[in-house]
Amino acid sequence: MFERRARTALLAALLLCVMGSALVAMQRGRGGRRYRDPNDRRGVPMWEHDADFSQDSFTFARVIYQSGGWGRGGGWSTDWPDSDLNFSLRLQQLTAMKVNPKPIQLELTDPRIFDYPFLYMIEVGNMRLSEAEILAMRR
Repeated sequence: MFERRARTALLAALLLCVMGSALVAMQRGRGGRRYRDPNDRRGVPMWEHDADFSQDSFTFARVIYQSGGWGRGGGWSTDWPDSDLNFSLRLQQLTAMKVNPKPIQLELTDPRIFDYPFLYMIEVGNMRLSEAEILAMRR
């Protein structure tokens, strides 16, 4: 009798653990940092961008960097690409500026980084710079 109760209790505990693990796994992909397709504009419309003025327009440039701690993607990817697209769209709608509809992401070692006077960096408190990144920024 005792053996049967113990087996039932063990089975119930195991079932609860499995169900709890499944619930946690299902929630993981919601709202956290996960891979996002950079081509998915999430409903943000595309607008005309004159190729003749590609060097004469604002382009939202986000810096990709390594960070300590946990989490996939690192702190640089917070709200990416949603905030980049939204900022570019609103700037284009509310000002007379020419705005590139395609935001970009650059690493600190990318030589093009100095072509963009406005660089967006977020959650830099845990940023970990490599020697190459430090040297690139000292140029």
